[in-house]
Amino acid sequence: MKVTAVILAGGQSSRMGKNKALLSINGLPVIERIKNVLSQSCCGMLVVANSPEQYRFLHVPVVPDRFPDSGPLAGIHAGILESGCEWHFVAACDVPLISRDVIEILLREMEDNPETDVILPKAGGRLQPMTALYRRSVLPAVEEALKSGQLKLLDALNGLDLIYVDEQKAAAQGMDPERWEQSFFNMNRPEEYSEVLRIFSAGGY
Repeated sequence: MKVTAVILAGGQSSRMGKNKALLSINGLPVIERIKNVLSQSCCGMLVVANSPEQYRFLHVPVVPDRFPDSGPLAGIHAGILESGCEWHFVAACDVPLISRDVIEILLREMEDNPETDVILPKAGGRLQPMTALYRRSVLPAVEEALKSGQLKLLDALNGLDLIYVDEQKAAAQGMDPERWEQSFFNMNRPEEYSEVLRIFSAGGY
């Protein structure tokens, strides 16, 4: 089943103090590292951002939000609208530890449940809607939420058919629980960037 990767890069990076998508890890911008991992499993790729000139080096389509200043929900909406695929692997631009093993586990869940709306991982006791699989069928609910100003991502998914994938379900497929949780680590602050650099320097990735 064909899946398009949608990388969300429309945030302000206010807590980081600079564009976190362009921070370097072992010589590669974070967003390029995420792109490279996603491209191993997805047949298409696009970036949702409101400053396309910053991401031309990725050589993938860059599309703007249709609902400006409306957060990640607007990014998901724009990415799905632009894509011609039924399914979309959405990833934020601040998850540099995302692994192919995690992506493949979520894709297998999608293949086993092709009529559901969202494959939603859970890590560290929290749902992870910014790194999840979305079917095109979510568009009406997402657009209604955007038009009504209900911008909380999980609230917009209420009423949709969701399948959850947690550490236990991933471990049953051979996934290391620590690696699973690390894959959803959000790099929002300078100290979190330092932690990511430490993990990479330790040879874990």
